[in-house]
Amino acid sequence: MLWLSLHETITRNHQCRYMWQLLIKVKQFMAVASPFPGSQAVAVL
Repeated sequence: MLWLSLHETITRNHQCRYMWQLLIKVKQFMAVASPFPGSQAVAVL
């Protein structure tokens, strides 16, 4: 499950002081995480 991987990897024990820092990490994770095997990652601006 993508959301569970996101939670375990990024949001559970983050040390970001500001929300915008956490959102950058989430966007980076989502850019490289693939919800479907074999699908291409999409760049996040």
